[in-house]
Amino acid sequence: MKRIVLLFALLSIFALPTKAQNDDMPAPGADCQLISEMKRQYLHDSLQLTDKEAEKFWVKYNNLDVAETELHKSFRAFLEDNNIQSVRGKVDFKALPAEKAISFLEHKMKFKADMQALESSFFNEIKQILPSEKVVRYYELDGKFKREALKKFGSKKPEEGDDSLPRKKRR
Repeated sequence: MKRIVLLFALLSIFALPTKAQNDDMPAPGADCQLISEMKRQYLHDSLQLTDKEAEKFWVKYNNLDVAETELHKSFRAFLEDNNIQSVRGKVDFKALPAEKAISFLEHKMKFKADMQALESSFFNEIKQILPSEKVVRYYELDGKFKREALKKFGSKKPEEGDDSLPRKKRR
């Protein structure tokens, strides 16, 4: 009888519902918004623009930010519409039919080209309104911020059994 009660107790423990996410987790996209605000503040504090430069620069920067956000939303909508699952930005091609995989790759290449065109356009615009030293400083700060953000927010280790390619060891 004790064994039956013990067995029933163990089974009931495993049958309890579990939560996949914590209720305190931010809404999807909230991390992106937080990082964007942090980057904006970091650039504001570090670039040291004059009032005239700042007025023109932030208009261009805001336009770039909105355009990039729209491109990301469009790409995510494509993934959802085509029921393409990605885990941490990676798609399992083995789970996709060949036609869907090709369609995904075409959209990914277009997305990258559009992002490059936006960045190139932004570069040409800020070259016209900022001195060369501040343009260079902007890109230095942008790269530094991205590296620091990756260290802080992207430090998730690959899960056990992850069949992604091993990384090359640095010498």
